[in-house]
Amino acid sequence: HFKHEEQLMEKYGYDTYREHKSIHVDFVNQVLKVQKDIQNGRVTVSTDLMEFLKEWLLKHIMGTDKEYAKFFNQKGIR
Repeated sequence: HFKHEEQLMEKYGYDTYREHKSIHVDFVNQVLKVQKDIQNGRVTVSTDLMEFLKEWLLKHIMGTDKEYAKFFNQKGIR
């Protein structure tokens, strides 16, 4: 999902492409850290973790991603 978004943003010159990509990179790094912590027994999957993931994805999709929808629509991308 992230890679596809980023490719379209770069291809069509979305003005905050770098910032948006940075948000994706930060999120992926956070998830990878949590995954490693779970594998090493430092963290367990909890409702707090699931709530964090749900909130982040909802805020990102319903917030940040909505910002570029109009831009993409103007470029003929649906």
